[in-house]
Amino acid sequence: VRDAVAFIERTLRQHTLTFALEVGRYLFEHVYQADRELFHNGGHPWQTETIRQIAADPRVALQPQFLYRSIHAYLARERTAAALPPGENLPDLPVSAWNALWPIESNESALVPVARWAATNRVPVREVADTAALVEPYLAAGGRLEDLLPTRSKERNTPYRRLTRILDVLDSLLPPSTSSSPRSSPS
Repeated sequence: VRDAVAFIERTLRQHTLTFALEVGRYLFEHVYQADRELFHNGGHPWQTETIRQIAADPRVALQPQFLYRSIHAYLARERTAAALPPGENLPDLPVSAWNALWPIESNESALVPVARWAATNRVPVREVADTAALVEPYLAAGGRLEDLLPTRSKERNTPYRRLTRILDVLDSLLPPSTSSSPRSSPS
């Protein structure tokens, strides 16, 4: 039973990913004319309406969010594949994780390591999304990507290190302080 469930789960995941990637590819190429910049900027109103109409068609019966997530996943996966060294396999991630990587899709130097980290450590999708949202501001503030991507190893990922990493991220998101004390009470 355990083997059968594992097989079915893997197969369902593969088919879901394949379906979402094909839908994403088709919509990106036919609705957005394969214009990445246009898609990043929200597209034209008629394109948004076209996505809504497709989703509303009873033969499709999907939410517009699924269609957009499919495009996100397709573009993030395609960008990752193009950035990988020859012969290296794509990280094995579900469509929800590829969608979660959307905020860093245009930054190949961050996208590939974050995708590898998520696949290698079997990181929950929520954590992938949270990490992807923090990458750009963290790097812009001088942070190192390696510090933002904890391993699941207990030796290297201590509570102190996790807390320090979280505080570093929070510090990078705050505006520079004008007070001499890091914690001053309002007067």
